[in-house]
Amino acid sequence: MAKRKTIKECNKELALQVLKLHIYGLKLRAMPVSAQKEKIKKTLGCARFTKNFYLAERMEGYRGTGETLSVA
Repeated sequence: MAKRKTIKECNKELALQVLKLHIYGLKLRAMPVSAQKEKIKKTLGCARFTKNFYLAERMEGYRGTGETLSVA
């Protein structure tokens, strides 16, 4: 798998052609109602729990065997 170039690397190559890469972003502000806020909190809480649970499993497995668990 090829490594992705950074913006600086792309701009160095484009400078030979007198071009420059610009990255533009879009900022949005979410204004959820109270029911949506509650659902967002629950969803993020579940995601946080799952991440921490599997991180603990990986750490325990590494301590026991010296090998890390794969993503699969």
